[in-house]
Amino acid sequence: MPLFVSSLRAPVLMPGWIFLCVEPNFFRVRAAIAVPDRRSRRSLAETDWPMRGESYLVLGGLVRRMMRKERGFTLVEVMVVMLILFIITAMMVPLMRSAILRAHVGAMAADSKSIHLAFKRFYIDNDMYPNSEDDPAFQLDSFEPLVSEGYYDGRVKGKLEGGQADGYDSPDDQGVNQEFWLELTLKYNPNVRFLIAESDNAPLGGGEYYDGIYMYKGGVLTPLTSPVDY
Repeated sequence: MPLFVSSLRAPVLMPGWIFLCVEPNFFRVRAAIAVPDRRSRRSLAETDWPMRGESYLVLGGLVRRMMRKERGFTLVEVMVVMLILFIITAMMVPLMRSAILRAHVGAMAADSKSIHLAFKRFYIDNDMYPNSEDDPAFQLDSFEPLVSEGYYDGRVKGKLEGGQADGYDSPDDQGVNQEFWLELTLKYNPNVRFLIAESDNAPLGGGEYYDGIYMYKGGVLTPLTSPVDY
């Protein structure tokens, strides 16, 4: 379909071409669609439309819809529809991202509860939490010895930044391995962090005693509830 744009003079229109006349500001359409006279090779623009101060947009093609008296879309209508679609998209994208993040946080919360339960079960069976240095020391990447001893399946690793936990310790200020803390970072959004602990020594805890599962949000540790509020 030929396309012609001219601001110096009106183009010569052939019979069957569609003619659109748009003012320079591109927001007002002076002529929606006009069909040249089939009995003359003179363009409708040359005879009917002022040439000075305007741009002529000519689309070549058959005008069967016009001959059937079917109404088409004007340029303004198309622009309005595009604007509406743009606004809807701009509104929906943040909502979709928020929903996706909420789903990731919810999945991470479920895994964190399983990890917390695994540490508690390990403590019941061994009268202490896993060591931080001496064997069997807790491994940030494999979650041993919780995995090999059947306390946890290790599925959370795929959700963590770097595929492993950030840090772990079992402080001795309440007795040998009588406390523990584990910090995790969400791979989907590294700004989201988690603390699983029974200790007052966790770096994210700031010296406060925490026992449970917490999300680090806005500089504050918030207990994870169901449903997760993020």
